[in-house]
Amino acid sequence: MSNVWTVIISAVAALSGVSLGQWLQARRDTVQYQRERERETRQWYREDIHRFTSEKRSAYAEFLSALEMCERCLDHLAQAEDRGPVPAELRLSERYLPHVTKQHEDEYEAVDRRLNDLCVYLRLIAPDDVSDLSESIAELWWEVGDDAMHGRSPESLNTFRAMRRKLTIAMTADLEGQLYSNSDHSLGR
Repeated sequence: MSNVWTVIISAVAALSGVSLGQWLQARRDTVQYQRERERETRQWYREDIHRFTSEKRSAYAEFLSALEMCERCLDHLAQAEDRGPVPAELRLSERYLPHVTKQHEDEYEAVDRRLNDLCVYLRLIAPDDVSDLSESIAELWWEVGDDAMHGRSPESLNTFRAMRRKLTIAMTADLEGQLYSNSDHSLGR
């Protein structure tokens, strides 16, 4: 009878040892897999930060250039106002000031379209900080430009310029990799 118990105990001990060994091996594999995934995720994260840098740099420069066009558009309107009314055939309409021509409206609309197109592109590649600011400044441009076309003093012009400075700082911080730590996405959106 003792031989039977010895065989049973030996078999149970062997199966327990194999099961314990398999469980330890599976646990070690799981921990190793998690470490590899974390390392890969960190590597992908670092790559993502730099992957779009040249595209961002180009888009940011283009957006800031469009904001310069906004300023020039406002300057053109101010210069036209200083020169006085234009002949009736050149006037855009009675709802605008007498110095506003079709050329002024075309310039205003071109800048507006360009800003809106760039906002969509920035929404795809830039962190939320930058894309939200760019959309806000594009909306503010519409208000500032419309005020200037109607001869109202663009009270929001100082806000426009302040937001432009804030946007420039945010873009610089993003290109230097400082915004990604605050962002919840790795590809800009």
